[in-house]
Amino acid sequence: MTEKMHEKSAVIKDRLMLNGSLFLCGTLAAAACGYATAQGHGWLSALPAGILGMLAAGFFKLQFTRKLLSIAEGLQDFLVPAVFAICVRTGVDIWQVPQTWNDPFVLTGLAASLFAVIYILALVQSLTASGRHPKPLLAGTILVIPFLFNGLFLIGTSDLVRRIGSVALPEGATTSVLPTFLGRSVILALFNEAVANLIGLLVVRRLVRDVRVHALLLGSALMVSFTPEFADWGSGAYLAGLPWIAAVPAALVFAMLSQAGLWSQTFLMTGLIMDAFHGKQPTWYWGADHFRSGFTKGAVYSLVFISIIQCLAALMRTEVVVALAAAHPVFFSALAGALIFPFLKTIIETFDGSGRFFQRAGQNYMQGIGFLRGAVLGAFCGNALASGLPEVDSFQRFWFGFLAGAIGYGGADFLRNIFEVLTGKRQRLQSWRIYALGIVLGGIAGGGLAWYIDTLQLRVLTSKFFKYAALYYPAVGKSVPDYIIYPLFSKWGALNLGHTPGGVRLFYNEALSGVINWSLAAPLFSINLVFLNALLQRSSAPLKELFTRKGVVALVEQAVRVLRWGLWMAPVIYSFLRMSPDPTWYNQDGAIRTLVATIKSWTLDPESFRAWSLNVFLNLLVYDWFRILIWVDHMGLRVATLVNLSFVGADILDEKAARAIGFSARTRCMPLGLRRFATWAPLLIPFYLPRGTEWNYVWQTSAERAAQLADTFWPPVYYVVGGFLVVAGILGLFFVIRRSRFPQTVCLSAADEANHKETPDGRKPFVLSNGTYTTEVTSDGRGYSRVFSAVRKGFEIDITRRPDDPLQMRGKFFYLRDRSGPMDGADKCWSVGFNPARRWDGEYRTTQTDPLSLEMVTALGGIRAEVKLRLEETEPVELWQVRLSNLEKRPRIIELISYQEFGLNNTDAYRRHPFFNHLHIGTRFVRPMNALLARNRLLKGAQKGTARRRGSGETAFHAVKENPMQGITLIGYEDSRDQFIGRETLSSPAGLQGDMRNPADEGLCYTFDPIASLRLRVELPPLGSAIVTFVDGYGADDRQALDLIAKHTGRRVPSDFSQWPAFSRTRSLKQAVTKEKEGGVGLPGSLPYRFSSDGGELYVERDTPRPWSHLMANPLGYGAVVTNQGGVYSFMKNSQQNGLTPFDAESVPSQLPGQVLYLLNLTTGEMDTPTFIPLRRKDRSFDVRWGLGYAVFRNRSAAAELELSQFVLPDQPAEIRLLTIRNLTGESLHYRVVPYWQIMLGETPVDTCGKIVADHDRKLAALFFSNPHNDFRRGWAFAATNLPVEAVETVRSRFLGGACRDLANPFMLQNGASDSCQPDDGLRCAAFVGEVEVPPAGEATVNLVFGQAQNREQAAEIIRKFQDVSAAQKAFVETKKWWRDYLEKLKVQTGDVTFDRMVNLWLPYQVLVARLWGRLGPYQRSGAFGFRDQLQDVLPFLYIKPELARRQILLHSAQQFHKGDVLQWWHQSWEDKTGIGAHGRASDQHLWLPYMVYQYVKATGDWGILDERTPYLEGGPLAKMSDTQVAAQRPSRDTVSLYEHCLKAIDLTLQKTGSHGLPLLGAGDWNDGLDAAGIRNKGESIWLGFFFHDILTNFSDLVAKKEGEDRKRDFLAQAAELRNHLDATWLGDRYVNYYTDDGQVMDRANALVTAWSIISGVAGPEKGRRAMATALEALEKEDLVQLFAPPFTEQDDIYPGRLADYPPGVRENGGQYSHGVSWLVDALLFLSEEAQGRGETEIAADYRIKAMALWRKISPLGHLSPENVAVYGLPPHQQPADIYFGPGYEGRGGWSWYTGAAGRMLFNALALFRP
Repeated sequence: MTEKMHEKSAVIKDRLMLNGSLFLCGTLAAAACGYATAQGHGWLSALPAGILGMLAAGFFKLQFTRKLLSIAEGLQDFLVPAVFAICVRTGVDIWQVPQTWNDPFVLTGLAASLFAVIYILALVQSLTASGRHPKPLLAGTILVIPFLFNGLFLIGTSDLVRRIGSVALPEGATTSVLPTFLGRSVILALFNEAVANLIGLLVVRRLVRDVRVHALLLGSALMVSFTPEFADWGSGAYLAGLPWIAAVPAALVFAMLSQAGLWSQTFLMTGLIMDAFHGKQPTWYWGADHFRSGFTKGAVYSLVFISIIQCLAALMRTEVVVALAAAHPVFFSALAGALIFPFLKTIIETFDGSGRFFQRAGQNYMQGIGFLRGAVLGAFCGNALASGLPEVDSFQRFWFGFLAGAIGYGGADFLRNIFEVLTGKRQRLQSWRIYALGIVLGGIAGGGLAWYIDTLQLRVLTSKFFKYAALYYPAVGKSVPDYIIYPLFSKWGALNLGHTPGGVRLFYNEALSGVINWSLAAPLFSINLVFLNALLQRSSAPLKELFTRKGVVALVEQAVRVLRWGLWMAPVIYSFLRMSPDPTWYNQDGAIRTLVATIKSWTLDPESFRAWSLNVFLNLLVYDWFRILIWVDHMGLRVATLVNLSFVGADILDEKAARAIGFSARTRCMPLGLRRFATWAPLLIPFYLPRGTEWNYVWQTSAERAAQLADTFWPPVYYVVGGFLVVAGILGLFFVIRRSRFPQTVCLSAADEANHKETPDGRKPFVLSNGTYTTEVTSDGRGYSRVFSAVRKGFEIDITRRPDDPLQMRGKFFYLRDRSGPMDGADKCWSVGFNPARRWDGEYRTTQTDPLSLEMVTALGGIRAEVKLRLEETEPVELWQVRLSNLEKRPRIIELISYQEFGLNNTDAYRRHPFFNHLHIGTRFVRPMNALLARNRLLKGAQKGTARRRGSGETAFHAVKENPMQGITLIGYEDSRDQFIGRETLSSPAGLQGDMRNPADEGLCYTFDPIASLRLRVELPPLGSAIVTFVDGYGADDRQALDLIAKHTGRRVPSDFSQWPAFSRTRSLKQAVTKEKEGGVGLPGSLPYRFSSDGGELYVERDTPRPWSHLMANPLGYGAVVTNQGGVYSFMKNSQQNGLTPFDAESVPSQLPGQVLYLLNLTTGEMDTPTFIPLRRKDRSFDVRWGLGYAVFRNRSAAAELELSQFVLPDQPAEIRLLTIRNLTGESLHYRVVPYWQIMLGETPVDTCGKIVADHDRKLAALFFSNPHNDFRRGWAFAATNLPVEAVETVRSRFLGGACRDLANPFMLQNGASDSCQPDDGLRCAAFVGEVEVPPAGEATVNLVFGQAQNREQAAEIIRKFQDVSAAQKAFVETKKWWRDYLEKLKVQTGDVTFDRMVNLWLPYQVLVARLWGRLGPYQRSGAFGFRDQLQDVLPFLYIKPELARRQILLHSAQQFHKGDVLQWWHQSWEDKTGIGAHGRASDQHLWLPYMVYQYVKATGDWGILDERTPYLEGGPLAKMSDTQVAAQRPSRDTVSLYEHCLKAIDLTLQKTGSHGLPLLGAGDWNDGLDAAGIRNKGESIWLGFFFHDILTNFSDLVAKKEGEDRKRDFLAQAAELRNHLDATWLGDRYVNYYTDDGQVMDRANALVTAWSIISGVAGPEKGRRAMATALEALEKEDLVQLFAPPFTEQDDIYPGRLADYPPGVRENGGQYSHGVSWLVDALLFLSEEAQGRGETEIAADYRIKAMALWRKISPLGHLSPENVAVYGLPPHQQPADIYFGPGYEGRGGWSWYTGAAGRMLFNALALFRP
């Protein structure tokens, strides 16, 4: 072993030596090449430069690929530096504008050397990233760039420009400005075209062909060409001669045009460059957006800037204003401050990503605190100017400013709160920390500004102000200077930007100079940000990412962002920059220089320090290298650090400040204006610049020294070479020991699996993109497509679902099935590409042929399949051409079956809420086009305003070109994932063996898990072939989609295509299979379940219509969801944000389980599990038993019975699994047992990848995991076992092994140890290996403990307590008893066994585990508390567990704001406090508090609860037209009694009534899907009126108890008035439902409105009976009850909100939404009691019987007959949230477990049969 280690060490050492030597030789050759290139001796320079370049490339290629240069590559590497060297001419200045036509082709030595080095760096990057030599196209681009920019400098040569422009003009026109404009336009247009086409060639190897893009490039060139003239006209003599009232608006227009043109050109070009780095070619889609963004921002910026200048100048010229300011400076300044502060706040807050300027300004003016701050700060400013503050010393100025800022922020907040206390809006002041934070932040900002403004700086600012204000300098006695800049370190070369005749041109020149100067500083800012992030995060990850493509792209993006800053920052910087003639420690340029100056200021006396500072400044002027170092130190370290810290550093401080003032969740609390002030703070720091005699001294001395040392100065090329050597040294640290990556072409064969030589690398995708449409395909066959929306600019839609995990089988797959022979045998089916069939006996190759094309080749079974994928250059279309070649001399019949899963939304929409997203997608099969069209109803149009935003109509498609004449026939299709996969996986889906839909079955269908699969029969003659073309893509609507299909399949679309049957028909869902039987697939008709005799256990078979789920949870919030196939999801406290393992609930049995218990028979090598998944063994007998708090899985074979009992401990945050292995043979069985959990500790594995900390405790045989980044739950997850542990693993990739493996054959199971050769994939798991021997006819038990505790100590205690098998078995018995005892009070006995078990056991169990403790179901992970939801859930527990209801009521009361509104939902933080919450405009949420309180007091008699005190939440107002604001919440110091909380809620509704006197609808009432009908606060809710009437009436008894009968009468009077308004909505047989904002009337049959009109007592007997009869006639169906009818459709005039996004008849949109319709049972019981009270006994009995019948119809009891169970599809022991009633899916059960209907149905049952 030691010898091998020494051998390995020697090999590594040799490899390091070789790599280091090659890298060193390459670096030296490259540096010499750069030097030789710059010499300017023509061929004498070119020859050595080319040879050295070739040598450098050869050394680098040999190092990274172990290959030599080819002849073509060597020639390319020779030519690039040689061409640069030939073009070098000595004596040419940097930035020199061309004087002749030959000058653009002449380079300075600096430029030639720089680009030669850039080429070599690009070569190194290409070799390290892909193992390939750069293509000639890249080399050509690098060659062209310097000449391109030389050509751009032609615009600075007026003579040449005019000569170009004169060519196209008649002779008389050449004296005007037109030739200059045209010449400049030609140059810029050619530049734009060159850049765009170079990008096109680099990205897609094609020139730009879109005419619109060419028009855009030309238009931008024309616009920017005229910007100097626009600026001159805004600063011209003619304009200055006009009256002020005309001159200023004209100057504004010209300023806006000049800036808009400059900005639009800058944004367009930099945008195209950024797009290129993202793989996007120049397109109209993005180009127009870049141009528009720049144009708008430039126009608005100049409008604001010049308007402020001119308005202030006008005020200063107004005698009345001047006199008022002079007479009352403090009052005048306070008034002015109050008026302009919101506007100035908007300006200072403006940065990248800010919303519309004037919209934000309007919002700031709506906030009264801004006026108060402005008045305070204005008063201080007036006092400062009046008292001569700028003349005092800086220390006094700072403290004066600190006082002003402190009072302006902390003081203003304090005064506002004082006023609120005095007016009764709050009880007490907020925490002192709030005011202290405002005092500190405001004080620092104010103090900094005051310290900055002294008398000298005030003169500078005033002078600059009047320069901007002057329209024409000669008119005010000023000269007209040229604007000259020195961009390269203020040393080499100068640029003259033209004359400056006035303020508008000055403004323009400064913006232009900003772009030029900041283009050099931008890279330093980018690199600084990377290092700063690494420092603050204390991680090397940002530095490592710098050497990846993602890191390079981020670097370029940040650089471009900074470059754009120059446009608007430059005028500000040039105006506010402060110079100081006296040196101090802080005013020396640069971070390092400042540090040295600080030390010097401590160690030297003032005179010596001044002399030292002067000498440093002198050396800066003398030595070029010193100047460059100081510039890098200043811009790259000091300025960049300060600016970047204002973002990333301030983020950290902001979050800490938020914690300090009381926020429990991660958030930010600092005023945005103060945070952005920190970005500008570097401007406050002066820089040292000698003046007077000191300036004369340094200027004269520097000139003398420069002359003396002229011969010793380095030429600029030395700095290029030196810089390259520094970069190379840094790169060497990372690259010396790295080898080349795999080439783009990957070849696989069957031998690879056995030899483990090469496996499909699915990590790096091949990316094809045309700029708007992108397809990614990995070499193993997976991938997806995405597109940028044609309707909502910039919104990216995943057409198909992207694979988030290497094991996730998502892609655009093609299956092949051999129909030529017998149908048995696995070898009859395979796939094109390794995945999804994963056949290792095939040969696979994937090659990207060009940026828009890809080829996949598969050879297997005598068939060669060649797939050519091509993206259309300008269309959102991908063409898949599949060529099948018969390699045998016999005819073959092959079925070609496509498969892809629709996502049709942004990634997070279906990643985090898959079921919700998928149920909105409808698929339509169109036979004439052989196409499946898909549309997601969640995708909205671009209209502004919620009420007007309807479905966008965007359509994805999957089509095929059929050719029966050539033996290519479409024989079937499928759009249901459930039907296609069945109970299998995508490696061998059921759809390949069974029948698919007939192509004649056209129309629309909602499958609720949509896919696209087309099945073709392909007849292949001997040695023949056939080509099948599939067309995938996207259209803005059906018409566009069909036109694209027609274009590429040769079909025709008529103008009236909507008349096709496919657009009028609907299709029905296929009936699910409930059971498999021997010899084939069973048919519906048998029940896949049974209950135990006492109803406490449910026995479930493996095969159910859909995967059935069972929930387990405890009061601590720990729980698990299991499926009958064995899927498990565990969580702690927050079921959404703290999943311990991945959530794997699906419409099919889990494809990627997160928890598995493996067994390997060490004698036979046979793998097994106690559950059906993941092995899916058909030779086993599986059954499942579910009980209260536990689940038991059993797998029986001839040799053994495996029984897995899983239960959640009722009093610990953990679950236990007991695996009992029973030996059914007469011989000992020896098993390797491998439990496996994938650890997530978050919402999705993508979120937590690479963030989880793992640890192994050998003594405990336990693994521990923590995610310190989870803000919702902290602590340590743990897994432990009683197994004799032989090995453990925490890295999932090592547990699984190589690419040949998945969860069906993990490496660790088969080998007893993990695969240490695999790299860490960032995903964590807990896996143990142990062995168990089971004696003949005996049994053995393995115990597993899994959970999450607050700390390691608690976790260890739980493990020690339950690790022993006997302790775990005892805990299992105690868990069963705990549940029996918990539910013992509930004993309803009606004689109906099905009813009794639902009411006594399963409904209360569902409410507890799914709603109150777990807050999740298999279709929805909420994790949050709903204000209305959980209050309603405890309603039935008023009589069973009143203490539970009491706690819930008090918890919810603390989620109320001072105004009475509440959080709609909230997540608790890791401290169990209110964390993130949704503050919305829903109109009913707050009223559920008084409703529940009166119900509680009525049921329990506990009047003491009314005096319980709980706090408010602090919160600001919602933005106008915003329906919900999700943010972190902070508790108030104000606490009030529960009774006062209730009164607040009631008062809030009394204040919000509409024109009909009814409560406003807002963003929805109980039916929160009505979020658009009342968003403008005009719509009214009739249901809410009934509900509120009930509260006013019943709560009045509590009011009487607390405040007396008079107060009660007030309540009843308000109820009576409301009743009158409600009576006015009676329509004769029903009530109006809602009035919308636009006055439209909704008057559908509505269960909720009908029920509450009766329950509230408003309807009375006659109207109530009539309304009930009308409702039941319309809503009651044979086996369900609709919420309302008819459902909303896309054709309706009224768009009520998101409920209409559901398909018709689904959930709240006209389906049976069980929670809502259950109120009808209450109403029927109310009518029964009412009739009984009048002596109408028979009528009362009828209503009671009807209530019971309706209850059964709503419950699962009415849907579980053998005839219905396959359609209904849900388990029998839980109340469904909804049952669908739409075309094709009538009777389908919707979401299960997580529904408020459970509590409602339990409450109703208790009302029917109260024990």
